[in-house]
Amino acid sequence: MRGMLAQLSPNEEVALRRVALGFSHGVASGHIRRLKDLHLIEADKTSWHLTALGQQRFASLPRAAKLASDGTPDAIATMLSKFTKQRESEDS
Repeated sequence: MRGMLAQLSPNEEVALRRVALGFSHGVASGHIRRLKDLHLIEADKTSWHLTALGQQRFASLPRAAKLASDGTPDAIATMLSKFTKQRESEDS
C-alpha cells in the first residue's frame, strides 16, 4: 500500500509513465530503484514492467487533455508501445 501513498517527484512520475508505456530503457537508475522499492515495478527478462500496484498507481496519475473524444492519443501510445516491444524482441 505504501506505493499508492508515497509522494512521487515529477521525474519519478515520468519514469513510471515510461515503464507503463514500455519505454523503460534510459530511465535514471535512481528512479528505477525508487519505483522498485515502492513495489510499483519489477524486472522481467529484458526490461521493467508495472506490478499490479504500479498499474493502480499509473491509472491514478493525472492524464493530459485528450485531443479527441475517441481517445486517439491513448491509442497512439498503445500502438507505439507495441511497436517498440516488437522491435526490442527482434533485436534480442
